Amino acid sequence: MRTFYNRTAFQLPGDARVRISLDTELTMVREDNWDGQDRASENWRRTDIGIDWPFDQVQPDDKELFKYETSLLVSVQN
Repeated sequence: MRTFYNRTAFQLPGDARVRISLDTELTMVREDNWDGQDRASENWRRTDIGIDWPFDQVQPDDKELFKYETSLLVSVQN
């Protein structure tokens, strides 16, 4: 399984005490061949994916586009 997302981060310049990250276009793509379907040929990973969301070249059963497409992370350092 490979995970793709687009991350945008916000913080004050020169001050990493508080950082807010927002992930969008969250997608998981199947890379295994446990069901007998060859997805990666002789390679260790799929080469047909690229980075172009929403990965139209990948079969719908091989990808999961998250419905709400956002993840919010707030990091605080002492």
